[in-house]
Amino acid sequence: MRVLPVVGSTPGSFGSFFKTSLQLYNPKATAVSGKIIFHTQATSGSSSDPSLAYSIAPGKTLSFADLLPAMGLPSGLGSADLLADVTSALPLALSRVFNDAGANGTTGLAQEALPAEEALQQGNSGALFAPTDIQKFRLNIGVRTLDQGATINVTVRDKDGNVVKTLTKTLGATFFTQVGSANFLDGFALTGGETISFDVTSGAAFIYGATTDNVTNDPSVQFARKIE
Repeated sequence: MRVLPVVGSTPGSFGSFFKTSLQLYNPKATAVSGKIIFHTQATSGSSSDPSLAYSIAPGKTLSFADLLPAMGLPSGLGSADLLADVTSALPLALSRVFNDAGANGTTGLAQEALPAEEALQQGNSGALFAPTDIQKFRLNIGVRTLDQGATINVTVRDKDGNVVKTLTKTLGATFFTQVGSANFLDGFALTGGETISFDVTSGAAFIYGATTDNVTNDPSVQFARKIE
């Protein structure tokens, strides 16, 4: 299994509209097949979640310009799993999350499909940077848990290292959330330049920060990687 931590086709702040494209390539000498499963935000994944089967001949590429409508979903925000059939290998995958500004083009970022073992596991710690200028940039924080859910201790420090906020998040299995930083931090408003640390005390999760320019709606993403 590979995880696309965030996929969507949804309006955002400041007139933005974010979409997710996906390309799948089969480098093998035999066909690959499987399915893409979409898990909507704020709900634990289940066997009834929407899915889309794929089958790709050797050397060929399958592309989706806007993944959710291709799955029969007019809009939404969540995460997706890329699964292979029992006898199949996984295809190579690359997605792009982008703001569609119509005639003014797009701004976006590439997102790889991540193996589950790259998630922060029990006992791991990771960190995100807050924008230095919170007037020009907005920060959303996203979490996608795996099948055991996760409990995460969160610590916010100012640029001088002082602890200014602590909280604990407990999220269910195969659960996705992406919200503004103040919402995620239980009402705490960032002032700029903070670090946000995550200590996973149970389960496993991908944790990321999506920073977006308030004028151009150009997004960037950072993942809370394991701190050695």
